[in-house]
Amino acid sequence: MVVQNKQIGIWVHILAIVLFIGSRFVFKSPLDHSATLHSLAIWREVFRYVLLVAFFYFHYYFIIAKYYYSKQIIKYIFSVFGWFMLVTFLPNLFFQNTNPPSINVPYHFCGYHFHPFFNTILNLLLDTHNSYYPFISIWFLSVVMHITSRLKQIASEKMETELAFLKAQINPHFLFNSLNSIYSLALSKSDKAPDAVLKLSEMMRYVTDESKNEFVPLDKEVNYLNNYIELQTMRMPASTKLEYKISITEAHKQIAPLILIHFIENAFKHGLSTEVNSTIQIDIICTDDELSLYTANPKLNNPKYNQGEDSIGLQNTVNRLEFMYPNKHKLTIDDTPTHYFVTLKMNLI
Repeated sequence: MVVQNKQIGIWVHILAIVLFIGSRFVFKSPLDHSATLHSLAIWREVFRYVLLVAFFYFHYYFIIAKYYYSKQIIKYIFSVFGWFMLVTFLPNLFFQNTNPPSINVPYHFCGYHFHPFFNTILNLLLDTHNSYYPFISIWFLSVVMHITSRLKQIASEKMETELAFLKAQINPHFLFNSLNSIYSLALSKSDKAPDAVLKLSEMMRYVTDESKNEFVPLDKEVNYLNNYIELQTMRMPASTKLEYKISITEAHKQIAPLILIHFIENAFKHGLSTEVNSTIQIDIICTDDELSLYTANPKLNNPKYNQGEDSIGLQNTVNRLEFMYPNKHKLTIDDTPTHYFVTLKMNLI
């Protein structure tokens, strides 16, 4: 998928370059009719456009990164100005005495004559011996594209950091409680002990290996959640009732890893009690392209867990949903004085 996207990106760049340089031949003024395709005047402008393309990529990949972001503004200005002088004078140096007279002439496209207002704009942008406007346009486009790319990169890195934090976050309490439960099963020589160890091993392998991918198969994510819920039920007191319903008809779909675990984890964190009767409800349903998660649990104010960590984990999950599923999910949280309800609907790929 990544290789295919890169190949598409390369072809898009090639097409854009061809269209940009070819635009010199699309829009023609009457002054161009006196010159053939092989005239020095035409080739001078082609050479200028090639220099503009070179400036775009050099500015995008080198000048901005080396000088602008390192706050070497003077060097940045001199570099851009140097390229401007190069684009302006180098074509004239190679193709001397080929400038047509600078007059405002009507442009046409495929026999259609433009409105005088658009003629004025085209004369400014396509004047063969005026490099200011195309140069400024290319510079502005390069800056905007680089800033957009930079923001996306920052957002992606932020998501990776939050995912790493999420991985670390789910380990401590759950891991210790699971090991204690397995220890108890081993002491009682329960037949469930080997299966519990296997489930915990599968979970840790999933967290360390599979979750590094941007998307994972839905059945693997569901298997991880099933293991988590089954291990939690091992230490669930008799006073707590679990209502767990799962219905998956599209197991081949892809989903962002660990995108659901926070809500399920919180349901167990704050819904378990040895003193109060409580019910934890978890529903996971996937039909067609939509996955729905519903959790409901009482708020028992368990002092073992840090409320600050809960809010950070929730914010991380919300940010990941907005980043990975923009306009493709709906999260509703109903936080009442006694209960906590979560409904998440998301479109899968």
